[in-house]
Amino acid sequence: MAKYEIEHTCGHTTTVNICGTNVHGERERKAAWLASHPCDACRAAKNGEDGMAELKGSEKQIAWALDIRSGLIRDYESFVDKCGKGAEGAEDTVAEIYSRMRSQLTEQTSAEWFIENQNWRPMQVFTEIAHELVA
Repeated sequence: MAKYEIEHTCGHTTTVNICGTNVHGERERKAAWLASHPCDACRAAKNGEDGMAELKGSEKQIAWALDIRSGLIRDYESFVDKCGKGAEGAEDTVAEIYSRMRSQLTEQTSAEWFIENQNWRPMQVFTEIAHELVA
């Protein structure tokens, strides 16, 4: 366990306690990774500026949830690119499913929701929404 002074890309400096072994430079790699990102306060301050719902929670929850949300948005967009518009005659239904999926990610205001649902999988959500529409 060691304390590191991290100078973030935003220019702020934080003191971080990094635990674990350092046999292979693990702590230095973690410190370098932290330095390659803005501090939690700056990430939280940008909350809501990307056209998505502003997240609510603690500063650390929000910073973590913003990272999770951006990854989930990338997963969603990749899924849409791979799957396309859908079979002939089902384009409207598929478009509705895509719209609902995106809404789950962009309109959610709870940072806790993103932390709890960080394993959100587009295909699983697509199937669940399709079942709701058919039922």
